[in-house]
Amino acid sequence: MADFRLPDDPIAATGIVTIGDLITRLIPYIYIFAGFAMIVVIIMGGFDILTSQGSPEKSKIGFDKIAKGITGFILVMASYFIVQLIEGIFNIKIF
Repeated sequence: MADFRLPDDPIAATGIVTIGDLITRLIPYIYIFAGFAMIVVIIMGGFDILTSQGSPEKSKIGFDKIAKGITGFILVMASYFIVQLIEGIFNIKIF
């Protein structure tokens, strides 16, 4: 049989030693989640508009949801591009 040994430090074996390492591993998933959240918010806003039955207040709520979803997604993408800019300027690897 093969000799199986656990690493001395199982947390370090994952490559996650600091909070920065953890954040670096989570960032791609956060962007994916932000994309799905934007789609869900836009669909919810569209549903509100479709079911408003001509009510200006309900239509406005739907348009506000769509605007907020798009604005939030733009902010998340802007943060990504700012990090990329900082990586290029200072020649460091953030993620």
